[in-house]
Amino acid sequence: MTLSKRVNRVISLLSNALRNKQQICPEPAPQPCFKIGSGEQKYPYSICFYLDGEETIKSIGYAHLMHMHYNRQAGIILFYIDSTVTIYGKNLDQLHECLAQREITSISVFDNNSLQGVGLDKEVAIVTEINVAYKDKDIEQEIEEALEHAYSKKGNSTPQR
Repeated sequence: MTLSKRVNRVISLLSNALRNKQQICPEPAPQPCFKIGSGEQKYPYSICFYLDGEETIKSIGYAHLMHMHYNRQAGIILFYIDSTVTIYGKNLDQLHECLAQREITSISVFDNNSLQGVGLDKEVAIVTEINVAYKDKDIEQEIEEALEHAYSKKGNSTPQR
């Protein structure tokens, strides 16, 4: 076999392998409810929890994460030094795996608008609710006071939650 034929054969084999790659290793399903770190942020320092769209964001460092509990029927519970985060939803396997590897940069509640044109299958995580409970109730009190102060400065009588 000549060099030219060998080169063409190798190119043909590589082309077939690349075409078949999508059948063998399909791209992971898009995950509208969580983001995975990449590049320099492959292993981020903290997770941002988007509780009500873009209005309330709570960031907690991975260094404060002590334990994690996952039950496919109940959800994921993250036990931090000063708080507990409970994530409810379905199809949370990939989210749990990425949390265990400390790759998640943000988690948000499912938004119907974010899935325009995306087919929902068993690999797409649907986060229905995120609850953050602080062990020190003074933290919650300080948050409430800051909200009241911010809304009083804007002339609103009660904060919109």
